[in-house]
Order: sequence, then structure tokens, then C-alpha cells
Amino acid sequence: MVLLDLGPGPVTPPWLPLLMVIVLLVLLGFLYWSMRRNLNRIDFDEDQPTTRAGASPAAAASTSAGSTSTASTATASAATASDSPPAPLDQGSQP
Repeated sequence: MVLLDLGPGPVTPPWLPLLMVIVLLVLLGFLYWSMRRNLNRIDFDEDQPTTRAGASPAAAASTSAGSTSTASTATASAATASDSPPAPLDQGSQP
């Protein structure tokens, strides 16, 4: 009884996995090239300070002016949150 008969010749892997790896590498190279090109298109001023999403420009100006106390930051973020009421939910037409 033979448990594993490999046949008369050597066992060679098929070409399909190698071809798939090459195609994936080409696609990855294209993705990198596209991302690098799109990132180079971004134009921003290096002189202006960046702000967090949702922060008011006044809070960003006070932070960039050198006042880094946690109390002023907490007050500014609380004032920003209470300035705008939440948007009402659309519940559709009621009969």
C-alpha cells in the first residue's frame, strides 16, 4: 500500500499563484503612485495654525496665542458645544 504517490517526475507549483502575486504588486504600486500624486496636490498654508474638527476659530486663536490652560480650553469647548442646538430629527408626516 502506497500512502503518497508523487508520480515519476518532480512536483512543480503552478504559474497562477506567481501571476496573482505579480498582479497584486502592480496594483499596489499603482495605488501608491496615485496616493502620492493626490497628496502632492494638497495646498495648505504653513503659517496658519491647524484647528481640530469642530473647534471654533476663537478657541484656536487663543490656543495659538500661548494660553494653554486647561480651564480656558474647557470653557471654549463648552461654549462651542452650547452655541448651536442639535438639529431636529425628521419623523415624517403624521396623519
